[in-house]
Amino acid sequence: MSEAITITIPGVPIAQPRQRHRTYQVGQRTCTANYTPSRHPVQQWKASVAVAWSEQIDGAPLEGPLHLSVEFVLPRPKRLLTKRWRELLVWHDKKPDCDNLLKAVKDALNNLAWRDDSQVCQVYVEKRYAAADEMPHARIEVQEVP
Repeated sequence: MSEAITITIPGVPIAQPRQRHRTYQVGQRTCTANYTPSRHPVQQWKASVAVAWSEQIDGAPLEGPLHLSVEFVLPRPKRLLTKRWRELLVWHDKKPDCDNLLKAVKDALNNLAWRDDSQVCQVYVEKRYAAADEMPHARIEVQEVP
């Protein structure tokens, strides 16, 4: 395997929402369009991911099959800041889903890290609460698969 490329994006990860649908008429035909609202917070998150990649990684998109590893660190709720829970690693087993968090990252890195997200053949995703002294973020690692 080639060397892994790793970036960290500060901020609370946002999941890709379900697509909205709009129906409209074009002459005699009825058409539908799928879209994500431009003011949805996921748009800003995807822009942050793209900017972080562009600032840290210089070069053309990777070719061939890829391995993607993403660690989502979400804000720790107050109930887990007590002395009993403070130092423990606690997995995030609530919404948002790993799938939807990952979808936003894969969409953001199209034409930057890879030509198309279909190149991602292996995926490892985890989501957990931030440690007591840790800020929310996402750590993304991309590596070519031989």
